[in-house]
Amino acid sequence: MKVVIVVLVVVLLLFVAALGIGAGQDRGDGDAGRDGIAAWLADRFLRPVPAVEPDELSAGCRQGSVLLVPAGGSCTVGVAESSRFSRELRLVATAGAARLALARDEGLDVEVDVAPGDDARAEIDLGRDEATVAVICTAVEACVLEVAS
Repeated sequence: MKVVIVVLVVVLLLFVAALGIGAGQDRGDGDAGRDGIAAWLADRFLRPVPAVEPDELSAGCRQGSVLLVPAGGSCTVGVAESSRFSRELRLVATAGAARLALARDEGLDVEVDVAPGDDARAEIDLGRDEATVAVICTAVEACVLEVAS
């Protein structure tokens, strides 16, 4: 009985590997895309993580898709609950350096520094639950952060 199970597992693994290899092959019609189950699996599991949209944010410092934080000040940004399993808060600094702090229930706090130039983009992974992110402006001038998609 164990031999039959092992043989079935090997056949199943070979089938899945063949699907994966064949799904990306060029079919000669100029389209090297995926079909059938390979496309479904790729769409289901290989999608990019969606960004938090500006209308999902509640903050006194929010003006449209921009967060304006005074120099040396801070702003608490609430992120609404979502039906999506995973999402990212993506902010791009256009003026001033800031620190983004996310406190997690599990005790694994996340802090990210962002400033115009090379480190202008910051991404924080969020789950589907509500979240609160503190934006602390560490610059001597006001911080301007755009919500990016």
